[in-house]
Amino acid sequence: MRKAKRAAAMAWTLAVRAGDMSVKGMNNMWTALVRPHLEYGAEVLSMRVWEDAEKLMRKMGRRVLKCGNRLPNDAIVGELGWMSMRGRRMLLRLSYWGKVLAMDGQRWVKRVYEHGRARLEGNANANTWCKLTREWLLELGLDAEWNAQAVGPEWQEKVRGAIVERETRLWRMRAVKNAKLEEYVLWKHKPGTEEYLKHPMVQQRRVWTKMRGGCLELRIETGRWERLTVSGVQVLVPRRLRRCKLCFGGVEDARHVLFCCPAYRQTREVWASTVCQTAPPAVARAAKDLQGKGNEDVVMKWMMQEGGERAGMQMLADVWRERRELLGERAWGIDQSQ
Repeated sequence: MRKAKRAAAMAWTLAVRAGDMSVKGMNNMWTALVRPHLEYGAEVLSMRVWEDAEKLMRKMGRRVLKCGNRLPNDAIVGELGWMSMRGRRMLLRLSYWGKVLAMDGQRWVKRVYEHGRARLEGNANANTWCKLTREWLLELGLDAEWNAQAVGPEWQEKVRGAIVERETRLWRMRAVKNAKLEEYVLWKHKPGTEEYLKHPMVQQRRVWTKMRGGCLELRIETGRWERLTVSGVQVLVPRRLRRCKLCFGGVEDARHVLFCCPAYRQTREVWASTVCQTAPPAVARAAKDLQGKGNEDVVMKWMMQEGGERAGMQMLADVWRERRELLGERAWGIDQSQ
């Protein structure tokens, strides 16, 4: 872990010196410089849970996305499509198990494995390498391979697919329970690298990521830190009272600033006229009449997952800059030159 942390610090220093390094470049640094330290000996070490490794992975993910600690863990995994460190250890260990099965019976590795498997069959609690291997195979639904002690030619891809399926299911279960990600889970159904991360405008990309992850500094987020005095007692501000400071017409969330708040009507109209020239016909019609029933969903879906990310990022940047001017606040993450 010490070497991995040192490599992470070195990678971050390189990224800072390089300026606005791309997500692909920083992703490559994670894969080549940091992750190998965490995976050293993963094929043979029996570590079921290693939370420090997971924390370091999430820390690197936040740096890659250029977002702070308030970005939810599941948003990091969802945007980058990274497999958990536990999933990586499972992949390495079970891939190695397939290689052991293919070895000649006279090799010492195979002989030690067969001895350990015989001990495990005689005592289910025997502390052998085979114990965790069998547990993970059963967890992934690959008990047939364990019983047959044989794997097919595409074993590694089969294991990878089983791990990805399991992690996607668990990720979805966690994400739908996170209040910050209530909008995110409508459009994001499984982890995977998003195309908008290739956008050259780093600051626009960063703010868009924060909006998707539910940690953009709108009142629905900043209201979590505010307090009300009720009968002399300090209480948290409930979500329904975290209203827009410009119109007081509703809770200030992403949909409110993008589609509803009258303070940004002119910006919204200019954006809609631009979008109508490039967007699909259904989206163009919806953009002209955002107050119409279901039109918000049509435009939001297009911006989130159907190729309209760049238009959405530009709209959010314009609205965010105008919001700063109206409220006299600092524009988090938006450079005036962009």
